[in-house]
Amino acid sequence: MEFATLRLIPANVLESIFVAYKRYKMKHILFALFFLCGCKSVDLQGVDLHSEGLLGQRSIPQKLADSPKDSIIKVLDENGKIRCYMPDVRSVYVVIGTCRTSWAKPARYDVFGRIAYNVEDTWLCLSAPESVAQTKRKSKDYLTLKPCVINDKKQRWKLKDDLFYSLDESYVIKDDSAYLYAASVRDTSLKLSKIHTSMSEWLSTIARPANLSILTSLAWDYTTREGAQRYFLYNNGSGRNTTDLYYNLESGHIAQYDGYKGLNCLYADLGGAQWSWAWWGKCTDAKAPSKNRAYWRFIRVSEAESVLLNFQGAALRVTSTGIHWGVPYIVAPKYLLKDSSNYPTSRFIIDKDTQDWLRFIYANIGDNLPFCPAPSNKTTKSANTEQNPPKNQLKNQAPHKNPQNTHSPQNLKNPPNDFVINNSWLARLLAIIHTSDSGESSVGVCGICLLQSFQIIAEILENPLSPRTNGGYFFDTQNGANPFTSFELRNSLLYHTLDDIVRWFPAYVESPTITEQMRFDYNNNLALMSAIALLPQYDWAITTRAQGRSDIPRVIDSIFGSAYGSAFVVLLRMQSAQQEGGHAMVAMRTSAGVVLIPTNAPMSAEELRIFTTPLRDRGEFLTRFSEYGFSITNIALLGVRGLLANPFASNISLGNCTGEGENRRGSGTTPTSALVNQCASGRCLE
Repeated sequence: MEFATLRLIPANVLESIFVAYKRYKMKHILFALFFLCGCKSVDLQGVDLHSEGLLGQRSIPQKLADSPKDSIIKVLDENGKIRCYMPDVRSVYVVIGTCRTSWAKPARYDVFGRIAYNVEDTWLCLSAPESVAQTKRKSKDYLTLKPCVINDKKQRWKLKDDLFYSLDESYVIKDDSAYLYAASVRDTSLKLSKIHTSMSEWLSTIARPANLSILTSLAWDYTTREGAQRYFLYNNGSGRNTTDLYYNLESGHIAQYDGYKGLNCLYADLGGAQWSWAWWGKCTDAKAPSKNRAYWRFIRVSEAESVLLNFQGAALRVTSTGIHWGVPYIVAPKYLLKDSSNYPTSRFIIDKDTQDWLRFIYANIGDNLPFCPAPSNKTTKSANTEQNPPKNQLKNQAPHKNPQNTHSPQNLKNPPNDFVINNSWLARLLAIIHTSDSGESSVGVCGICLLQSFQIIAEILENPLSPRTNGGYFFDTQNGANPFTSFELRNSLLYHTLDDIVRWFPAYVESPTITEQMRFDYNNNLALMSAIALLPQYDWAITTRAQGRSDIPRVIDSIFGSAYGSAFVVLLRMQSAQQEGGHAMVAMRTSAGVVLIPTNAPMSAEELRIFTTPLRDRGEFLTRFSEYGFSITNIALLGVRGLLANPFASNISLGNCTGEGENRRGSGTTPTSALVNQCASGRCLE
């Protein structure tokens, strides 16, 4: 038995592959995972099954947000007069005045509880001031208009007794007969104007949101002898203070906002050059042009860092020193290695909300969300999914979706302490590791074995007591078949997401200064980012890694020292007398010892039974490899630390989110405002 066919690839072959990649811009996950493993690339043409008619097959209680019925907001003041809420002449504050003025604009009360105005093609929402909503320094302060975002509770309002309250009902909208305020419910210095009865249809319309922008920031670190210093991107430079930025997923815009000048987006265009300065310019929420020079895409390169690519695939960068330090610019991929002056970086630190938003996108694409529809503040059982059959139970089932997924995943941090590979699990593991066409492997972590490792862990965590008998979490099992074929056919978006993650890596492996340890560490980080994309509902981490061969015993000992039920993808560099290469397999810590589960291995049932016998110490662990002629030259552990609760999952669901069954919800699509559903509670007000 051998884990995989491992061999080193000559430099001229590597160069040919890179040239082919750049020339034809191949978007195949097998090539993407070449850097993780080097499995032989196959030209596959996938289909997005979610766009093949399934979106029209919604089942109760899923319901899209209503078509907007934007109206001028009419209120009844304390003197019994009908007046209207509207932006002031500069669209900075909100005023109350006569409804006949030209300032009066229709507003939208959307599914997220935001009150939004379209001001010159930019959607601005009523926003409570921090002085009242957060710091509580004041009992009242002016309401302002700011770009609508989905991650700012100061923009969310609920109706009670014909008044708009904050979600926690600590403040309410009041006025002084001229301007609107967010004021404490106990404040008596201001007036209460109640929503007029003619607004009933507007209030009952749970309107589609105008956009799916988030409030974010972009930072970068510069490390000196005195320590790390963090700078934030703003205007044409960087500064120490946090700068609010607005990222619009649908247009790709990253913008600053000035109440008097509107949105200013970050633009960039190589124009045929190797590099070019980025610049800030006016923009709106209107549909972006086909050549969208303000488009940016986040590519995660670590848990808290992302690279931003423009519409040409050029990376956003800043230099840490020099006369233009902190000024944003872009660099063509082929020029990255030459751009080394003044300590440049393309790794931007993203805040927690942006991390959660990217995880939510991954989870929706991969059907890994816990709710359909999102419950918001409704806690009844119906907020989960019992009334929503899996997509495979709908009529006109797409042929490559998982044919059976009736398991109810256990909300457990880890498998049971006494998890054992019984006959049922033995058969299931054989089916997974035999789903391979024996494609060639090369430098890095094997693509087929890494994908099989993720499937093994996903299915064990999904239901450790009752394994599947067919289908599969990511790919359908079939003896002798390439698992990537099924994976792409079932979810082409997720398949290509992994290609996006690895897109940033070629510049580093081409570098003449990279060491084997650096390459191994990069591979490990790519495996971590792949895990987050494939299984974003779990808290993944490289729990430990060896820093050279002498450090390998410590890493192995850490597996035996981990808590019972711990699950790891073991990332390896191995060598035999003839060859060297990368590999990935699974390790489970049980009360009986450590169970190693091989991948991409042509084993018999009896061989697998022997191989998965629990190991009691490091010596037996190393012997398991030496028995097959391999020694470990490097090792890292990619571990599952528990479940993650994503705040967006309880507030947003999209289109036909029935997914693959309980705790496997999602639409399989990139989020758009047109696909936002109502929550189980109606408006999403959590």
